Amino acid sequence: MEIGGGHYFNVVQMPVAAIGTDPQQSSVLTTRRVHLPASLGLNPADDLNKAGGCGLPADKGGDPLFVLALMDVVGKTIDQWMIANGTSEETKRQM
Repeated sequence: MEIGGGHYFNVVQMPVAAIGTDPQQSSVLTTRRVHLPASLGLNPADDLNKAGGCGLPADKGGDPLFVLALMDVVGKTIDQWMIANGTSEETKRQM
């Protein structure tokens, strides 16, 4: 996908069987829980709901699922990149 002269990845979701990934390896993302120190200020379910209206239920467990923690960290990294590079609100919406 091209936006404003830049090329961006267009995410496509596919079943694990179609990709050919080892099912055990891919299940790590959805079953493994990770500890996030409070000092990081991350709350994946809340952060993802605020950022993208995901509708994730509050996670009552102390440690979030790996996949949600990963998505939260990547999302915050992208946000910081956009701030550092002066990305316009219009470009952010397009992306």
